Order: sequence, then C-alpha cells, then structure tokens
Amino acid sequence: MFVRHVPWHVPGRYLALRRGGFSTWHFGRLPRKEDHVLMGAVSYDPAISSIWEKMKDYLNSAGCPFDFVLFSNYERQVAALLAGEIDLAWNGPVAHVLAQQHAGPGGVISLGMRDVDCDFISLCVARKDANVASVGEVTGKIVATGASDSPQAHLVPLFWLDELGVKPAEVRAFDMDLGKHGDTAVGEVSALEALLEGQAQVGLLSKMMWMRGLQGQLPSIDAKQLEETLEVIPESPPLFDHCQFDVLASNPAWKRESFCDALFKMDIRNPKHEEVMRLEGIQDSWMPPRQEGYAVVQKAFASFQPKRHYSTVARTHRPGRPGMSTATAMSRGGGLGLGGSRHVSSSRVGVVGGGVAGLQVIRSLRAKGFEVKAFEQDAKIGGVWRENYVNFGVQVPKQLYEFPDFPSKLPWGQYPTGQETQHYVEDYAEHFKLLDSVETNTKVLSVKPQEDGWVFTTSKDGTAKEESFDYCVIATGLYSKTKQFLPKLPSQELFQGQALHSTDFQDPAMAEGKRVVVVGNGKSAVDCAVEAFNAKASHVTMVSRRRW
Repeated sequence: MFVRHVPWHVPGRYLALRRGGFSTWHFGRLPRKEDHVLMGAVSYDPAISSIWEKMKDYLNSAGCPFDFVLFSNYERQVAALLAGEIDLAWNGPVAHVLAQQHAGPGGVISLGMRDVDCDFISLCVARKDANVASVGEVTGKIVATGASDSPQAHLVPLFWLDELGVKPAEVRAFDMDLGKHGDTAVGEVSALEALLEGQAQVGLLSKMMWMRGLQGQLPSIDAKQLEETLEVIPESPPLFDHCQFDVLASNPAWKRESFCDALFKMDIRNPKHEEVMRLEGIQDSWMPPRQEGYAVVQKAFASFQPKRHYSTVARTHRPGRPGMSTATAMSRGGGLGLGGSRHVSSSRVGVVGGGVAGLQVIRSLRAKGFEVKAFEQDAKIGGVWRENYVNFGVQVPKQLYEFPDFPSKLPWGQYPTGQETQHYVEDYAEHFKLLDSVETNTKVLSVKPQEDGWVFTTSKDGTAKEESFDYCVIATGLYSKTKQFLPKLPSQELFQGQALHSTDFQDPAMAEGKRVVVVGNGKSAVDCAVEAFNAKASHVTMVSRRRW
C-alpha cells in the first residue's frame, strides 16, 4: 500500500515509499545494481516465491533495500553469483561447496543459516525381511537413494558407505528434479516407494522425510506399512550443514552488512516476524555461519565428480493407484565407482596407538580388506580418555564428539565426563569387534622403513620383538603421554615443591593447602586451576604468555 497517492497522469511523480520502509521498485525506472541487495534462490516449491515476498517486505522495512530472483537450478544460481549478477545466493550445501570451489580461497563469505540447517541428519533404512542389522551388511544389497545430486539422500550417505568399505550390489538413484539438489525430496519418496514394493532392500534418505512418512505426511506412503516394513539401521551417515547465505568477498560491504543487520534482528517471538520465519522452517532463530559442517559434503562432492557408476531410476505413476509408482532402471554400469576397488586383502598394517584415532583406523582399514594390528602401551584402549587429570571431560556437547555411525546414549546436549567418554569409546570398540586387532601393554620402541614396508620393534613384559608390516599408521594423537612437555625453568633445581604435567594431576588432595602455579591458559590449565581452588589450595595463580 502506498503512503501517498498521486494522479496517474502526473509524469515523474510516482513514489515507491511503502508503509514502514521503502521499495527497490520504481515505476518505469530500471533498477541500478549499486542501489539494492539482490538475492538468488532456487524455486523448488511454489511456496518459495511467497516466502521471499514476505522476507522482502520485512527486509525493506528493516533498512535493507532487498529484492530477489528465482532460479530453476543451483548451478545457474552459483554461476550468477560468481558473475556478479546477484549479490547474494541462498545456497544449499552442494551449491555452497561449488561456489567456494570456483571462487577460490577466501572468495566467498558466508553470512548465516537457519537453525534447522545445523547438523542435518541422514538415515540408512532397511526392509525388516532383508536381515540388515548393521551397515556392514549393506554389502551385496540393492540400495535405493534420492536424486543423485542430493547431499542428504545420495552424496553424503554413499560417500560414507564407500569410506566404510561397504559395497552394495546396485545403487538405484531416483533422479527427479535434478538441479534442485534434493530440495524437493521427491526422489526420496520414490526410494521409499521402491523399498515398500520390494525393489530394494536398503534406502538412504533424510531423517526429515523418514519422520514425515511415519507421521502420514507423504500422500503416497502408508505410514503403518512404512513402520511395519522398514527399520532404521543403528549406524548413520555423518552429520552436515545445509543451506547458507553466500556472497562474494568482492561484493560491497554495505550490502552484506545491511542484510545481516536486518536478518539477525528477526525474533520469532515477534508476531510480525514469526509467520515468515515459520514458513522458512526456522524453529527458533537465524544462526551465524559456520564452515566445519560442510567438510563431509566437500569430500563427497569431490569423490563423485570424476565418475559415477550407478543406476538412475525413472518413476511413472501407476494407473488406478494415485501417488504410487513403478521403477525402470537405466543402467550406467555397476558398482559405486568412488575410485575403484580398495580391497588389498594380502596387506598388513601396523598401527601405533589404541585411542580414538587408532580405533577408527582399525575399523576403516579392516572394512577395506587389510589385516590390521594396533599396539597400545597401556592396559586398555582409549588414549587420553583412559586416564587424565582430575575431573577432565569433553568441552563440547556430546553430538560434536561422537562416532558418526555410533551415536552416544547420553542425553542430548550433555557435556560428557572423561569417564563417560572412555566407556563410550570402549562400547564402540566392542560393538564393532575391534579389540581383537589391538595388542595392549605393548610399547612401540621403534618403527623403521625397509625395502617392502616397515619393521616395528615392540616390547611387552620386558620382551622385545620385531614384526613386519606393509604399511604404518601413527595414531598417537596430540596428547600422548610420550609427548608430555615440561619446560626446563631457570633455577628449577632450587624449587622444593612438586612440578608435574597436568595429566598427572589426578588427585585434588595434592593441591590442598598449597600455593599452586598453573603454566598455560588452555582448557586443561583452566580445569586444573579450578580443581586446585576447589581442593582448598591456599593460592592459585595462572601464568600465560598472552591474554586468553
């Protein structure tokens, strides 16, 4: 609604002022690029236009001269961003990676994302009559996936299976709405249909679509049949992040600043903002950008670029049964094609260390056919989690420190203690039967190259021996006992107290009534200082080279 009306016949006097703000539109005047922030979005649903019309009204009222254009596919949107035709792109995860790849290091700046885009979850589901109890048993099965450009229902889950050495007999990708990168999810629905019809034993899809199916929100899927026929495999693909606002680093700073300022002022508790935020799928708030959530997408995208060998499947509606489909395979070859076979059954790998890294090495290499033997100097696996300073633990929520295919049983968002983490690591090793590849109480004295591999010299119970391996993996981590650093301080020999590494501070009574100095300002230093204070040390001082 215009604030002011002028007669239509008066030339040059049309005003674009709107109630509560301004508009980038002026009748008969072509917009200038330098005057507004133009965003691109992919139109994968009729609601997209409505959502961004509402966002446009809000952003303009909040001081950001905003407009948008819609694209039919992400590749064209990324090309427009790189060419400077748009200022901002509402990119999905693959488009985000693609933009960064073509723009080069530092060429793209990310501005924000929705809260629901953090830690996006994919699932591996199987028919109950297929007897697939774990992801390893997917080998030899027919796997149905969403569209082959879908990160959640194809790229990331298949990359995960390949990394584990799992080789399906056939992968059937339901290539529908290509270019939308799985946003429409119709390929996932078709994959579920194929599973229910018995045309595949295993399916890869997003948790979001699985839950919608169980809740009866997918017209072609019978929720009861879905629950009775399929089950979720306990292991799941790694989490990743979804959509992101991207802008070229060369874009004028005022454009991204005005957009961000308006975007992050939105409050879902404000009735004026709530409707459009809910339409956009936001649960609570817009989130600041982060890059670590796209690492696995980047790897999966890189692995699938050189060649793809799988079947694509076209779905056609079956007469008389609305919403259900039949499948027709159009073969492009067999296998997964992520670099060829990696099984080397005759090769032996020696691993130094039985902590988190060492255990994952054992599992990954055994899955690819290697014979693996790991040496752990302590009596139990776990590395730093087996024993450390008093009251140590994980400094992030448990979701950020867990094996992707072996979720922790602790409550959501909990910060696990060291002991809880150790139990979790032990459960992981037991679940995947890794302990039979670990020799504990064995110290590796040396690892030396030889013409056709490596010679390990180890010591156990005072007896030294040599053993040959084709490959060597050092998995001692950053915090191994063998790497403890205690600097030589001036006149240290005159000090009559006790000097020890933080790892050896395992009894808070050691600090009771004493003057304690903690050198350093990292997590372990802060933890030790706090524990010394709680133990009623007479005085606690932290010494740091620089400000924390």
